[in-house]
Amino acid sequence: MCTCQRHEYVAVPVRGNCMEPRIPEGARVIVDKPEDPKTGDIVVAMHKAETVVKQLTRQNGKLLLIPLQGQAAIEVTEHTDIVGVVKYWGMKP
Repeated sequence: MCTCQRHEYVAVPVRGNCMEPRIPEGARVIVDKPEDPKTGDIVVAMHKAETVVKQLTRQNGKLLLIPLQGQAAIEVTEHTDIVGVVKYWGMKP
C-alpha cells in the first residue's frame, strides 16, 4: 500500500505589498493544498472571506499569520482556513 501524499497545486495572485521584499505584489504563488503547514512556512489562508498570503508563526501560545511588513498579524481562529503551503512564487511573464 502506498503511503505517499498526493499533491494538489493551485496558483494564487498576490495583492498588496505586505510580503515584500520576499514576495512582490503582482507575483503568483504556487500552493500545495494538502501539505500540513509548519511554523515558519508561508501559507495562503482564507480569513473572514479574504485570501491572504502570510508567514505562519506561533507566539505566546497563539498561532498567527504575520506579514513581512505593513500590516498587523492575524490570529488563526475558527474563521481562518489555511489553504496550503506556498512552494514557489514568480512574476507572470
